[in-house]
This record gives sequence, C-alpha cells and structure tokens, in this order.
Amino acid sequence: MKKSQLIIKKYMYRVIFLLAGITLLVTLSCKDELERSVYCTSEIPMIDEYMEDEANSLTDFLSLVDKADYRGMLYAYGTYTCFVPTNNAVQEFLKEKGVTIESISEEEAQAFVGIHVVNDTLAISDFVDGRLISATIRNQYLTVATKNDTSGDVYIEVNRQARIIEKDISLGNGYIHVIDNVLEEALQTVWETIESLPDVEFSIMKELIRDTGFDKVLSQTGDAVFYSYFLQCNEIFRELGIDTRPALLERLQGNTPDVTDDAALLLNLFSIIVFRSANM
Repeated sequence: MKKSQLIIKKYMYRVIFLLAGITLLVTLSCKDELERSVYCTSEIPMIDEYMEDEANSLTDFLSLVDKADYRGMLYAYGTYTCFVPTNNAVQEFLKEKGVTIESISEEEAQAFVGIHVVNDTLAISDFVDGRLISATIRNQYLTVATKNDTSGDVYIEVNRQARIIEKDISLGNGYIHVIDNVLEEALQTVWETIESLPDVEFSIMKELIRDTGFDKVLSQTGDAVFYSYFLQCNEIFRELGIDTRPALLERLQGNTPDVTDDAALLLNLFSIIVFRSANM
C-alpha cells in the first residue's frame, strides 16, 4: 500500500512539473508576441482625430477645442454629439467678432465649444423637432427643426442658426454633424426676448405677463432654469373677438364659471396654461 502511494505521488509530481513547464512556455511565447506587436482596441477614429484630418475642413474648431482644454474629453471613450462648424464658418464668425483663435481666452473658448457639444450620442434619427432630449456640456438645450429651402430640399436647422450639411459621422465616442454656421448661446432671458417684440403684434400677451408677475419668473437665470412660453399674437386673440385685457377676462369667465369672481386667478390660470418649464 505504501509503495503504491509513492508511485502515485511520483507521477503526480511529474504531471505538475509538466503543466508548470507548459504554462511557462505559453507565457514566454505571449510575451514575445506582445513585444513584437501593437494592439489597438478599435480602428475607428475618435471625434478629435476626425477633426484633425485636414481633408475634413474642421481643424479650426479643433483649435478652439484645444484652446478650451477639451481635447482630452473628445479623445476619451464616451457618448458625445458634436455639431461642428466648418473652417469657413469659424473664420467668418471670428472675423465678425473681431477676434482670432489666438486672442480668445480659455473661458471664451469653453463657452464657444460647449454649446456645440451635447452630452449624449444622437443620430439624426433621434431628432424630433423642438428641443433635443439631452443638454450640452454647458447644460443648455439646443433645438432642431426640419425645414425646406427655396429649392424644395429638406434640411435640419439647429438652434435657428445653422444648417446640418453632413450628418451622422459615426466615430469611436459619438457622432459629428457638420454645420454651416457657428452656434451662439442665448444672451437674453425669455422675458427680455418677449419684451423686445413689437407691441403692435404682442401687446395683449405682454400686458398679461406683467399683470400676473410672470415677467419676473421669465427673467430668472441659472444652470437649471429653462422655460418655454407659448406666445399668442394679437391677431389670434382678435379672431376670437378679444382685443383688450377686459375682453380676455370676459371670455375666461365664460369658459370657467367656477372662478368667475376671481379675475387674478383666471389670468394666472391662463398664464400657466401657456407656460412650461423646460425640465417638465
């Protein structure tokens, strides 16, 4: 019995030694192969690498990406959608502003680039007319609209400022949509925009907004403050026989008899109907 155990142990040691030798050979072989080769996780270029190719005419925007110190972001794996203006569009914008890529500060470059980069991967098929489902890296929302030009060609307009001229360039970390103009951040609040509209067309709604205090609400700003306000022109009201605030109030009283005695409440309820937070 003891002799049998010795024989078994002897063969077990041989098997273990043989397996160890095989493992060592495989390890050395793999090491040699790795030393002689270059391994890539993907051959698909990243967003910044695509812009780096001068043949694509997007190098000026990339220079602003570098100025903003955002190159690392657009080279890393992630989910981004970049609306990239052509070199001609960037140069026209800089000329209009009287600046150069070299003279722009890092903060200005970050604001410039930030509105063009959405923190999500969105192909054209994901677009629905109106606000995009995801915000930019500046936490603002872009809008898109499907339009027809004078030749009858269908195109997509971004932020009412630029036309997509090349779409769905799929890259390692997202999409590029090439646009023919530079996008700019809105400088006015919703109320400032409404207030600047001509009274002859929007006096009834402007008076209503002031009376209900919504001018103060629509003047608020901040990273998480976004509003939509559905503004009706005077012509729409006139078609309903409404040309003054009292006439509007009379119609509201007729439509909501339960609160006819509270004029302020009626006007506020109407204002709420045409007001929406963009975060809803």
